[in-house]
Amino acid sequence: MPIPLKRSSSTFVSLIDYQYPNFSEVLDDTNRLSFGFAKGSRYSASSKLPSQKTVMVCDDEYDVLRAYKIALASRYSVLTASSGQECLRKYLNEVNAGSKVDALLLDYKLGDMLGDEVACKIRDLDGTKVILISAYEMSSAFLENLKQRNCIVSFVKKPVTMSTLLASVERILLE
Repeated sequence: MPIPLKRSSSTFVSLIDYQYPNFSEVLDDTNRLSFGFAKGSRYSASSKLPSQKTVMVCDDEYDVLRAYKIALASRYSVLTASSGQECLRKYLNEVNAGSKVDALLLDYKLGDMLGDEVACKIRDLDGTKVILISAYEMSSAFLENLKQRNCIVSFVKKPVTMSTLLASVERILLE
């Protein structure tokens, strides 16, 4: 059964913009988006094609995490984490499995730790490209320091439109 999407006239995309009658039907047992195209077959938004890039999203707000995942799933294999510790664990599992995480969208204020700490630990593990996202004001000196230390490649201020988010990911993946 196709899942109807409703497009909003608003410049900011919220979960209201993606009205799923029964969202639990499109999440599989690993909390990954899954869409049925034919009887008996499933396509998972996290199923990776050989040339498909992987983007990890880490945010402690479930609605934001879900909205980012929906927006990214049409172009990328998407992994999600709702805490800094979960992000580090899942990232390390991917690296140990021989997979590559091409980009990480990382919220600054997570429930268990700050995004800059997670970003620098990710750099030490394997060094993927990190976009730090925050609703908080960040000093340019702080952000520049994180960039110089290769902890992040970009910063995006919330609220963010999905088109801006997608453009930011595309841009860093092309660098």
